[in-house]
Amino acid sequence: DGRVLIRRRVADRQMFSLLYPTGPGTGELLLGAVGYAEMTLLPPSPDGRCVYALAAGEDHASLWLVAGGAFGPEEVARIPGRCSGGVWLDRAGRMLALDRQEPGG
Repeated sequence: DGRVLIRRRVADRQMFSLLYPTGPGTGELLLGAVGYAEMTLLPPSPDGRCVYALAAGEDHASLWLVAGGAFGPEEVARIPGRCSGGVWLDRAGRMLALDRQEPGG
């Protein structure tokens, strides 16, 4: 639909917005913020409707739905250990594989 997801780091937060064409200019729709200094964007879902990101906690990784949800960014899972990336396993966007390292491993 022509929109582009952008992420900006502001202090220790990640701000997410969608940019969209508005005639000769560009509009911006603020999606919200996540309170992590660093996040890794994952590949978009195969249907193009959702974008997820990973954030590292002390002993876990948090999986966030940053675009495509009903209310802005939302944490959807906490995974014990560390994760640094992922890949979609199906074309419907229902199965996401994450690379996971055991806690302390």
